Amino acid sequence: MKRLLLVAIAAFGMSVSSCTMMNYGMKRQENYVHFDRTDLDLSAQFSAEGKSVKILMIDWSRLFAPGHHPDGYFTKSGGVPIIGSPSADCASREALHKIIKDHPDYDFIIYPRYEEKISGLWPFYSKRTAKVTTRLAKIK
Repeated sequence: MKRLLLVAIAAFGMSVSSCTMMNYGMKRQENYVHFDRTDLDLSAQFSAEGKSVKILMIDWSRLFAPGHHPDGYFTKSGGVPIIGSPSADCASREALHKIIKDHPDYDFIIYPRYEEKISGLWPFYSKRTAKVTTRLAKIK
C-alpha cells in the first residue's frame, strides 16, 4: 500500500511538472520599402521567350539538367524580386531568367506581361511557349 501511494505521488508529480520553455520574439516587422519614381532607373521594355515540353506531365529536359531544380527554378541565377505577378510555369521563368541574365545591372523586374501558347494532348504531351515582356529597374 505504501509503495502504491509513493508510485501514485510520483506519477502525479511527473504529470503536473514540465520543462521550462522560453520563447522570445519580435513584433512583426514591416517588410516593404517605399520608393519614389525618382529613386529608380527604369529600362526600356525587354522581351524573351522560354519553352517547356512535358511528356507524361514531366519536363524531362529540365529534370536532369545541371543548375535546375525538377520544378524548373534556376539555382544559379539568384533571387530577383518581381513587382507584379510572378508566373508559376517553367517556360515563363526561363524567359525571365534570360532577361535578367542578359541585363545583370538591374535589381528587379517590374510588372511582367506573359503571352503563353500551349499545344499538345495533355497529360501525355504538352508544349508550352511563353513570351515575357517587362521593364527592369535599378536603384539609383
